[in-house]
Amino acid sequence: MKVDRSHKGWLIFLGVATAVGGAVYALSPPPNGPWGNTWTGLTFGVLALLMILFAGALGVRKKVLLLRVGRVQTWTKGHLWVGALSLPFMLYHGAFQWGGPLTTVLFILLILVVLSGILGAALQHTLPTVMMSDLPNEATYEHIERSLVDLRCEAYEHVWAACGEPPNPEEARKIADWRRRDANQRPPAHRATTAPMSAETVAAGNEAAPAQMLTVELAPKEPKLSEFIKAGEVPRTVLKRFYNSVLRDYLRTPWRRGGLLTRREPEARVFEAVRTELEPSLHETLDDLAAVCSDARQIGRQARLHRWLHGWQIVHVPLAMALLVLALVHAVMALEK
Repeated sequence: MKVDRSHKGWLIFLGVATAVGGAVYALSPPPNGPWGNTWTGLTFGVLALLMILFAGALGVRKKVLLLRVGRVQTWTKGHLWVGALSLPFMLYHGAFQWGGPLTTVLFILLILVVLSGILGAALQHTLPTVMMSDLPNEATYEHIERSLVDLRCEAYEHVWAACGEPPNPEEARKIADWRRRDANQRPPAHRATTAPMSAETVAAGNEAAPAQMLTVELAPKEPKLSEFIKAGEVPRTVLKRFYNSVLRDYLRTPWRRGGLLTRREPEARVFEAVRTELEPSLHETLDDLAAVCSDARQIGRQARLHRWLHGWQIVHVPLAMALLVLALVHAVMALEK
């Protein structure tokens, strides 16, 4: 959700409602006893509870078909601004005092929910613009994993075609299985490759799903250049060693920081060092691998940005659910007194 001019009315509503509530609170000074038990305090409490319920109704509206009334953007804007308005009204209800243990927990939860919601709105406002400007080859969030598998397949097949043999038999079985599963579903998402796929290799493919191929565990730390370029080594062996020691692990988790290929400048130095050890006929293959790395680096950055874009909900949603439940409990307990 982008906070633009369409939010102007909601922002004015927030300011006016907060000011009116503050004026009512100032004109009705709290008595010596509990402020929340007065008619003014109860009114503020009921309004704050209704605002919390309205903000929580967004999740219900998305899941229950019969409740899908109104536009999603209107519900989302109301969720943001009405939810934020519940904080000053809850403060008015409690006369800016913490109260007992339950009300203290309620205040803390409400503050955390509002702050995490504001953080989420800020991230949703800025990160999509960053993705559009800095990631020209952006894939949809649902296709990040699939695009990364395609890049792994492409890099492997480039090395296979150049070396004349599979650089890693285990990876060959996984890639053959992926190509077999994906052949009848869609055309490749990236550049076509020229490596052969024999019927025997395809038949040997295991049943590992793409999600199993893409482990989220950190791969072993990438070695230094001296560890995979050895003096006097056959050029094709250098290419194979570079793939198995550095490139293969990087393409598994391109979002991992600190590797040789994570940033553009170190990546260029790595490929230039490998180029000096290869014969000219392999330079085109190395250029293709560099292009694959460039795409993978963008996907890795996109994955990190998406984690920020959606990760705040891991904190916001459970806190909001706890707030909703405790607010209802507080209301029931207040009615029983």
